Amino acid sequence: MFRPQHLLAPIALVATLSACAHTATVGAFAVDVPKGWEHEAEDADSLGVGTKHAEWTFMLMAFTDAEIEVDKSLDAVGREAAAELTKDDGDAEGSEGDDVSMEFDDPKEWSSAGGLRGVVMDGRMGDAQLSVQLKLMIVVSGSNYLLAFGFRSPDAGPKHDAAMQAMLDSIRLATP
Repeated sequence: MFRPQHLLAPIALVATLSACAHTATVGAFAVDVPKGWEHEAEDADSLGVGTKHAEWTFMLMAFTDAEIEVDKSLDAVGREAAAELTKDDGDAEGSEGDDVSMEFDDPKEWSSAGGLRGVVMDGRMGDAQLSVQLKLMIVVSGSNYLLAFGFRSPDAGPKHDAAMQAMLDSIRLATP
């Protein structure tokens, strides 16, 4: 089962990543890292990607159907992942009394030119003083799944949005 804490440690790596523009693999998938963005693979199934100054930060994680429950529609899998991310377990340090909220819009279907399908959800996280834009995407090909979770710094503006969208649209099956 997907747990949001799986995202936290790898996301912290993005600040120390080496800059390089190229194609990276995550599990059975490949993604084009935008020029000037930094990236680092924690292992073969996870990749941290972000802009140099963390305007956009993403964690991409690959799963197989043996690792997640797949007896649901892709829409339902997306909703469940969003629910897991927004769930307050109360055990996170500093979570007591926090007025921070996280919410996602309804899933929208996504498909690639190469025939992959998935769902994408935009979201927001914040409190009365600060709001962060979120993006959650789940891509499927056979028994392989890719989850991409990202956030945009509140003071970043839309400067890197086109590169972020191009990166997500570049997701495809990796060639052996």
